[in-house]
Amino acid sequence: MTLTDVAVLLDVKPKTISQYLSESKQEPHPSGKPRRYASHPFPEPTRLNGKPVWAESRKAEILDWDSARLGQGVGGGAGQHKKRRARKGD
Repeated sequence: MTLTDVAVLLDVKPKTISQYLSESKQEPHPSGKPRRYASHPFPEPTRLNGKPVWAESRKAEILDWDSARLGQGVGGGAGQHKKRRARKGD
């Protein structure tokens, strides 16, 4: 699955997946603060021609990560997340 495929799976923009990956790095942010998802990192992709890709078999792992991630954002929260998952039939 490409970055775009994963974004569609999670009902977010591809830019958001890139942010999840960035915020999952173990090294602190340049400001010195820990990264948001360092303790619960987004599933690591493999690289194909320098671009992140995930095996189709990792779909459940990605969905599990998403359902357990912290901070759903403004207007989000668990209720919105559950509604989004319900629309997807999960």
